[in-house]
Amino acid sequence: MSTYTSYNSYLGNKSCCNTICQEKCNNSSGSTGITGPTGPQGSQGEPGPTGATGGSPWFTTSYQGVTGPGYTGTGYTGDVMVFGALYIQGGIDPTYLAFEPQPSGPTGFTNPLWVDNSGNLRSEKILLANGIDSLAIDEKSITHSNATTPLEIISNNAVNVNATNINLTSGSITADCGASGSVIIGDITGGKYIQVDSNYITCDIPLGIILNKSTIKYPTNVRSGNYNFTDYTDAIQTFTTASTVTLYIIDDERNGRQFLITNTGAGSLIVNAAGQQLIYTTGSAPATTRTLASGATRIFTAIRTTDGSVYGWSMI
Repeated sequence: MSTYTSYNSYLGNKSCCNTICQEKCNNSSGSTGITGPTGPQGSQGEPGPTGATGGSPWFTTSYQGVTGPGYTGTGYTGDVMVFGALYIQGGIDPTYLAFEPQPSGPTGFTNPLWVDNSGNLRSEKILLANGIDSLAIDEKSITHSNATTPLEIISNNAVNVNATNINLTSGSITADCGASGSVIIGDITGGKYIQVDSNYITCDIPLGIILNKSTIKYPTNVRSGNYNFTDYTDAIQTFTTASTVTLYIIDDERNGRQFLITNTGAGSLIVNAAGQQLIYTTGSAPATTRTLASGATRIFTAIRTTDGSVYGWSMI
């Protein structure tokens, strides 16, 4: 019996035979033998230790806003980009809102707030309310509840308002032009309007002013002494005990102004024209002085004569 336990054991002791047999095997063109079955896979090793957790960009903080009492909660420093809709259950308190202009408004939303390509802030309806007064604005009307204060539109600069129609269901309009401004009502482009300045009203309507179903009330004053007329003298003047009054000098601006003068005193009232300007009346030559008897009433109108350079007064 052989002392070798296997052929490999035999070849391990026969190096010469082993080399020759190996070469024959390498040069052999014979068929390959059948591959033996794969052995079972070994068990998986234990997982390594978990690394340290990185820092979070969110942190607990507090913030004192310029429009509120302050906030405490989770904070983040840096820009936040949201590529989709953003839902916020509570209120927002930003420093400002900057809308990117859009060619058209968003669809599928009720009353969206947006900016068009011309830079206009757009919305279907806007309501401003403090619990008592309210101002509602939509594409057709402005509705104001006048519970405590009237509606005021204030501008520190000149404003041109073009409108087809302004309809007030009730209430009134107050237009304050200030000490040096003016309010213009009418067809401004067509040159047919009424201009109200701080001292006078100018009518630039070709056919004048038509007042129906009423009379005109002029400011009046009763005086008991001599008086010199000024630009601020009321249109109707009644003198009870005066003996002399003096009209002012007429120029192009004062041309056309009119006064109704009544003498209720016991004696005559002397009316003088200033600056040697003449007073014209029917049946008498022009003169610088006219006399109103007791109980007499006369209308004095500032006029410009036909040569265009001489001014005076007409008394009727």
